[in-house]
Amino acid sequence: MKKGILISIFMFCFIVGSFFVIRAMNQADDVALSDEFTSRFIDEDIETDEGFHYFASGNGKFSMWFPEKYQLNDEQGLYISKSNYEALFAFQDPGEDIPYVKSIHVTYYDRNKNYAEIMWEKMLNEFSYESHYEEDEQDNKTIYRGVSSTSLDGSNLIISDPENNPDNFYFALIINNDADEFVTIRYSLTCPEGTECYAHSQEEALFFNTFIKNVHFTN
Repeated sequence: MKKGILISIFMFCFIVGSFFVIRAMNQADDVALSDEFTSRFIDEDIETDEGFHYFASGNGKFSMWFPEKYQLNDEQGLYISKSNYEALFAFQDPGEDIPYVKSIHVTYYDRNKNYAEIMWEKMLNEFSYESHYEEDEQDNKTIYRGVSSTSLDGSNLIISDPENNPDNFYFALIINNDADEFVTIRYSLTCPEGTECYAHSQEEALFFNTFIKNVHFTN
């Protein structure tokens, strides 16, 4: 066998081997890939922006970009998947650079636009500051989204003006304009009990906008 062919085979094996080594290291560092339950919904072969994975819902009704280093909670009641309804809860624990817990609640409904509007009014009443929100049209979707600053006074949730306080709660409702279905999303940043921490509002707003714009219905 010629020397040039041997070198080519060696280089090919080296490149392929390096790919799998790097992939294994990434999986070890990213709980979204190493967690057995979370990883079953992720397809690494479909391209996303850096910091996200392609995620297909359990009922096959929608997909989204799932953030790196998050994992799904598979405890009873926190993950439900039916043909007309799906609810999931994903979270990221605090770390050296992130002193707060990040959590995302995503819920899919096989219901019509009237029900979606009722649900949005309920979300505004519960989470918004003076019913402030924005509305966008994207492809075949209508996206409602809002942001607020929240805190707890005992067991009471206090909603404050996000213009004058750190943003720590984001919420959205995404309607499929071509079918009777929608998704609600809540993204919260929670400081550990007894501590004070402040979210990087601009960075978190960019993250949330990227997340909601990459929810897609399969119908």
